[in-house]
Amino acid sequence: MKLKKTFLSIATLFSLSAIAQTEPKYPELTENMKRVDLLIPKIQDPENYRVEVRFGTEVKISECENTRSFDFNIKNLKKDFGLPNRYMYYYIGENQPIQILTFTETKECNPDKQITKKVLSDQNIFIEHIATQPTPFFIPKTWTVEYRLWKVHTDFKTAK
Repeated sequence: MKLKKTFLSIATLFSLSAIAQTEPKYPELTENMKRVDLLIPKIQDPENYRVEVRFGTEVKISECENTRSFDFNIKNLKKDFGLPNRYMYYYIGENQPIQILTFTETKECNPDKQITKKVLSDQNIFIEHIATQPTPFFIPKTWTVEYRLWKVHTDFKTAK
């Protein structure tokens, strides 16, 4: 009986230590990658909000060109967890090809003059508002994580 209690105690401690693991496993950073932790400010009624996330980067274009956004393959953006079903993070590879659609302006300009402009991705993701812990993003060093809050209505409407 005493041996059974000892064995049960050891098994309980072992399983609790495995469950209590608090160090999530995240991807290794390379020279061309960075980690950005998105921590949304606390707000009232967070269940009524969604967070729209886009990525930003700076591009060099001619003074005669205009662009507002860039494209990348959204399938390359991976959502994973640092621990089983906990510590969600997003990862996108460092050599992510992007496409930038530019339009030529009709104003007077110098086509040889280069300007730097910040643009946002056309692709976006929506995540729930989580103010208790940051959501890590592992992205190329030249990218930024941009976000905005959207107020949503909790009632669903039936389409007819």
